[in-house]
Amino acid sequence: MPIEVKPYKFEPVIFELRYNRMADEIMGFIINILSNKKAVEKIHIIPNWVEAINERVVKQLMIKSIHGTLAIEGNPSTEKEIEKILSEEDLRKIKERKDIETYNIKQVYDYINNFKKPEPNKPLLITEELIRELHRIITDRTFENGNVPGQYRNFEVKVGDEQHGGIYRPPHILEDIKMLMKGLVEWLNSEEVMKEYPVIRAILAHYYLELIHPFGDGNGRAGRALESLILHDFGFKYGSSFALWIYYYSNYDIYFSLFSKARKENKGEQTEFIIFALSVLNNALENVFEEIVNITDKLLFKDYLSYLAKNRKINSRQYLISEMILDKNIMSAEELNNYPLLNTLYKKRTPRTFQRDMKALLETHQLIIKITKEEKIYYQANIKGLISKYG
Repeated sequence: MPIEVKPYKFEPVIFELRYNRMADEIMGFIINILSNKKAVEKIHIIPNWVEAINERVVKQLMIKSIHGTLAIEGNPSTEKEIEKILSEEDLRKIKERKDIETYNIKQVYDYINNFKKPEPNKPLLITEELIRELHRIITDRTFENGNVPGQYRNFEVKVGDEQHGGIYRPPHILEDIKMLMKGLVEWLNSEEVMKEYPVIRAILAHYYLELIHPFGDGNGRAGRALESLILHDFGFKYGSSFALWIYYYSNYDIYFSLFSKARKENKGEQTEFIIFALSVLNNALENVFEEIVNITDKLLFKDYLSYLAKNRKINSRQYLISEMILDKNIMSAEELNNYPLLNTLYKKRTPRTFQRDMKALLETHQLIIKITKEEKIYYQANIKGLISKYG
């Protein structure tokens, strides 16, 4: 049931589910998202792979996600700079605003990942205190635009620009913001919204928080964090609840334009914005699934190499060549022939020894494949072939 709030000095706001549930794109994306989520959940990670998955997928996804949500707001930090800040243990050395923002997003990232709701077996209830805490973490020590971390503003702000649907002036007095935030959390926790797909609830929590724009600064980051928290509670794994930050940034113009269009031209009708957000989430999940599958396939391949070497099916040179090509993804014959490790391995061997080793890897064990591109020869680990053969 819709909830209407009538502020003192702002137009009435109706919190409602106002989208076309029968839209083919919406149902298609929801089916894909639930399917991809289930596929990610079903990936079996054995204990000795956890570190590799965390380092190569989760950590890199975190860096890219943090970069995305910061870059949307104009933070110029590169992914390398973000990685450096994340490894800094001494908070006193983090002084520049862009670096403090990076540190804060990592803190909210950890907060969401470690969040424990009061009643574990029940859906997540959104509270004003929770939203303010997300904002407090995000804007801690930044002191910008009269913002007080975790506190609603009591002054006017302007949002947007002419290129993305025009300037928006959200409610500007404290009493109005308090009324609207109370209405928002009441609606988000209503029976009607709780029955919705959690992905829809997450998207609309983000949408309406941006509409109210309750804080002096950091509203976009807070809205995306709230969205990610709801998705994380729903069970999105391996950082996938944050990955949509990457795609919001890469679709920056559409992201802002559809916010404005939903508010102005569509007069609160949410279908277009929901379709966009679902497409972003679907892309994020597909990417996470693909990354994890690629890494687990590589780890399986390495385990198989170790098995062959241990049982003397391949020699130490063949093992190292295969591992080297696997780590490089693809390697030209020229690069392989000039590789320092290869020269060391075959320093006291004849060229025919190298040729025999390569023939065994290509034909007998089928561990690598040869590819010709533009008259150049390349080598690649035969991961798909082995999985097809033994999988």
